[in-house]
Amino acid sequence: MLKASLLLPLMCISIFAYEFRCPQLEQTTSCKCRGTFEWWNNRNVSILNCSAVSLQTIPNLYGDQSSYAITKLFLNGNNLTRIKANEFLPLQQVNEIDLSRNLIETLENDSLSLVSRHLTRLVLEGNRIALDQGLWFLRGLQTLNELVLDSNTIQNEYHTLPGILFRDLQLTSLRKLSIKNCGISKVTPTAFLGLDQVEELDLSYNYLESVPEAIMSMKRLKKLVLYDNNIDIVSGHSFRGLSHLSEIDMSLNMMTNIEDDAFEGLEDSLKELKLYSNMLSAIPSSSLRKLRKLHFLVLSKNNIHFIQDNAFNGIPNLKMLELDYNPLIYYNEMFSGLEDTLETLTLRATKLTSFPVNALINLRKLTDLDLSLNQITKPVGIGRLALKNLALARNNIVSVSPLAFSGLSRSLSLDLDNNNITNISFLLDVTPCSFSYLDLVGNPVRCDCDTERIINSGMILGIGGTCSLSNGLTYELNSGSTSGVIQHLTQKCNTTEKTLNCVNMQFLSTSSAATPQTTFVFIFVVALLFVTVS
Repeated sequence: MLKASLLLPLMCISIFAYEFRCPQLEQTTSCKCRGTFEWWNNRNVSILNCSAVSLQTIPNLYGDQSSYAITKLFLNGNNLTRIKANEFLPLQQVNEIDLSRNLIETLENDSLSLVSRHLTRLVLEGNRIALDQGLWFLRGLQTLNELVLDSNTIQNEYHTLPGILFRDLQLTSLRKLSIKNCGISKVTPTAFLGLDQVEELDLSYNYLESVPEAIMSMKRLKKLVLYDNNIDIVSGHSFRGLSHLSEIDMSLNMMTNIEDDAFEGLEDSLKELKLYSNMLSAIPSSSLRKLRKLHFLVLSKNNIHFIQDNAFNGIPNLKMLELDYNPLIYYNEMFSGLEDTLETLTLRATKLTSFPVNALINLRKLTDLDLSLNQITKPVGIGRLALKNLALARNNIVSVSPLAFSGLSRSLSLDLDNNNITNISFLLDVTPCSFSYLDLVGNPVRCDCDTERIINSGMILGIGGTCSLSNGLTYELNSGSTSGVIQHLTQKCNTTEKTLNCVNMQFLSTSSAATPQTTFVFIFVVALLFVTVS
């Protein structure tokens, strides 16, 4: 009740809009003005939205006094070609300007100087700005926190981002820099001088063939994204001196080799490494060793067949591992070294034909497992793992044995969508409340008396999917919307009373599959003892 009483005032504040309009601008242009109050940082926000209204010039803002209070200006999706000096003069309080998806080739050197006092975010994506011809229009934006230069151009013959491009611009507050999809093949080693405070750099969708040496001047860098380039080898000492770097994404490259000392210097900082969709044929164990803080590793969609012995030794805190779309060969203890750390494992589309319980049994901390998009026909041994969430979607499962859940130690969320399961009577022979949720969407489940018992008894907390009658009619399995199927089934089945409430009932662990009748007796005996003692 206390939490609800505290939340209500916040909800009221969040929808409050204070009175703010730009009547003259709304009459003379297609722009719209509105004011809001951001309760999370306790400030008024005045927005002038001139996006996608075919503007060829910035609208005249001088005649409307309310322009001086505008904090966000959206001019994206127009036909602007040039930004002149003094055009933003009445916007001295603005902290965000979006000029993306125009035809801008030139921003005059003083075009942004008058908004430099408060401007924190500038978006120039999707224009025709030649980045290698100089960025002097940015000079003096000392409050700028985020700069987006994506999808602009490089005009020099070698598609090189030139040196000292940012050095003298005084961007002392810049934390996020994005230069995606600009056709960059090389970066001059001195290109990022002057960006000492940048924490996130995104160079995705370019043509880089190696990790650019220029990043070594960005001593506070925490996140580096090199997604979708042409990097084939990560050389030794590629991240030298970047002791704060915690996240690297080099997915969708052409990587065949990562040298042993590639990540040297990141032993106590690197937490996330994404190498999705490369050409690696093995776990790069030598280069990963000693990464003491690494907790998330993505190696999906490479060409890894066999995980070598002790491949994960030396990564003592790895909690999440993705190996999807690799043609893996499974064997016992293939995940050696991760027994007491790994919590989440995804093995989608790895050509599995059976449930790999022996390869997983030693992963004592494993709670989330995704085996979707494989060819598993009969899941077995699920109860031997201490899982909370298991995904077996889009396999070849026709039937499920209750013995698969023997020994289950906690309630399980099980995703079986888009298999070929017709009968769900296995639920009647599994300990009640074994499933926190069961997803059966896309399965040809039959509506029968077992279905009625499962729905009406309350033995499962939540179930998704449909069942079909012999006449072709289809009904939702969710008990909240099954009146149609229940009315039909109760005409030929004995109506089952609801005897369980899985919301309030604690899951009972058993070493073998228990019947509902067994559990009812257990509960009755416990209740009887309680009454006797009282």
